[in-house]
Amino acid sequence: MSSSRITTSTALILGIALVAAGLYFKFGGGTDVTGGAPTGASADPERTPAARKDVDPRAPRPRVALSSDRLQLGTLSQCGEPKIAEIILTNDGEVPAKVDGWISSCGCISVLTEPGFLLDPGDARTVPIRIDAWGVGTKNARLDFRLAGNAVGARLVFDYAVSSPIRTRPSIVIRSELSKGFLVELERSADDGSHVDEAFNVLGVLPPVATVWAPAEGEAPLDPGWGGIEIDFAAIDALAAEPDSANDPAFEWKESPKGRKWRSIELLIRTDLPVCGDLRVRVRNH
Repeated sequence: MSSSRITTSTALILGIALVAAGLYFKFGGGTDVTGGAPTGASADPERTPAARKDVDPRAPRPRVALSSDRLQLGTLSQCGEPKIAEIILTNDGEVPAKVDGWISSCGCISVLTEPGFLLDPGDARTVPIRIDAWGVGTKNARLDFRLAGNAVGARLVFDYAVSSPIRTRPSIVIRSELSKGFLVELERSADDGSHVDEAFNVLGVLPPVATVWAPAEGEAPLDPGWGGIEIDFAAIDALAAEPDSANDPAFEWKESPKGRKWRSIELLIRTDLPVCGDLRVRVRNH
């Protein structure tokens, strides 16, 4: 007899065993493949692999709600005042919620308050948010609030467009380890970001940590619609070291193992173009 054949009695026994196994898994003997926890009313959530031993999973979890989960900001520009939006964060849960921080999809989004604040049930807080006009065209960004205790926070979405009569190239300056300076180009631009051949002059930079770029003797003049500034990082370091700079709103600070250092600074570029007399660009430290 071939080893691949099975007798009738053996097949009958095997069939009964398979039916019994199916009944066993159907009526409580198996596991939920999506969660890994025993199924049925007697399931113990403490036995789930994801459960923390020091947290009761049946206890109320911290949560917050936003006054709006989407903000339509219209058209933003690097010229003039920056865009500041406000959102109301409310604790609509049953337990206190500590807002530990936030994560944004774009560095152009800045929350203008310190993290780590507590909201008791029913409490609300207005949170100011700055949106910098980087690039050109239609934009979409998001901001996720993080709560203590690994709780799920709230998400805010921003819809807007960027169009600047003069725009910086790049939109943000990032300092490298070895760089002593950085040349920022200024370009006269149409609404769609295309170049406009219209001459303008750069009058100066505040604070005075950059110089207006000009061609050296013998070099060709700039084409119409172009300008530039050259940033001096040593000058920014020196300004940041002054005691009064701690309260300068142009600076953003961070703590490091070597002490407090500047994280970023906003420069105000003055021009003689009426539609863009003030132009803003942010410089980030390494």
